[in-house]
Amino acid sequence: MATTGDSTLTGENPASGALPLLYEQSSQFRHWRFSHAQLHDIRDTANATAVERVKTNYDQELEASKDSSNSKDTLQFLNVDEELSLCIFYESRLQTMCKMVRLPDVVMYTAVMYMKRFFLNNTVMDYHPKDVLYTCLFLATKAENERLSIDEFCQRLRVPSADSVLNLEFIVSQGLKFEYCIYHPYRAAYGLYLDLQDKSVISEMKSLKSLYNKAQAIISKLVLTDVPFIYQPSQIALAAFMVADSEPTIEESINRYIDLRFADQKTMLITIKDDIAGVLSKFKLVTTDEAKTIDRRLRSCANPAKNPDSSIYKKRQAEREKADEEKRVKKLKERELSRESLNDVVVAVDNESDD
Repeated sequence: MATTGDSTLTGENPASGALPLLYEQSSQFRHWRFSHAQLHDIRDTANATAVERVKTNYDQELEASKDSSNSKDTLQFLNVDEELSLCIFYESRLQTMCKMVRLPDVVMYTAVMYMKRFFLNNTVMDYHPKDVLYTCLFLATKAENERLSIDEFCQRLRVPSADSVLNLEFIVSQGLKFEYCIYHPYRAAYGLYLDLQDKSVISEMKSLKSLYNKAQAIISKLVLTDVPFIYQPSQIALAAFMVADSEPTIEESINRYIDLRFADQKTMLITIKDDIAGVLSKFKLVTTDEAKTIDRRLRSCANPAKNPDSSIYKKRQAEREKADEEKRVKKLKERELSRESLNDVVVAVDNESDD
């Protein structure tokens, strides 16, 4: 992706009648961009729907298990903020894991975005983030051409069972709408770093390198927020440079660069920078104790239909197996009838030949 030029930062076509930019043709641009309000509404709807679904399944679980000692009225469901906090905790754990096994930042960013996309329309009451995390990371290694076999992946990440990763691949892929391509701000940030050198905006390489490293760190922090859903990668990258260092001389240099390269969009870019700076100022990592508190509540309101040890899960599994067996038997009968019909035709043809 190009990293400089007005059209890249705004997402507008460079000329009337021109072909759309590569990013504009991506599934990320078409399907995964939202406003703050839209994200709130999507999550609120997903949470409310999940609560009703778990209540229904909990009643069925009590009926199937013949347990009259509990009631769905005693359940304390997670709210949207608690679900989001638990996801952020495991997203940050994913970042730590990637550093430990030295996976590239693009793999980490893709894996975190897979988790964010999946839990945008799904709920932790159905799928625990600690289970989804490994599947997202494994899919990310494939999407970013970091070739690892499932055995090597499990060995490096110390995952006890390959099945726990592979069994969720289809479910996670459904949550991603089978759209695996992620556009990263890292590439745009590197392009800006090179352009700042080319334009000699910051003459001292040590200062520029320090600024670039700080911008990369900010990008890694921003992926834990909603910013990647709201702004384009190139906009995030430029904003990261703009908020990376408060040193007056650096600020002046960045402002001069914006005047030079994006003068007609400066007002918009400053607005984006201010919004992202506001998100950063409010954002804080979820502590282990906070995550444990939420997780304890989650155990009591987790969907029993997703628990292999629950009565309702076993009942539905038995029903699915029975239905599958009935379909198998039906197909066998249809094949047998087809063979008999074919034999009748053959016999009839033979009889006509004899006549």
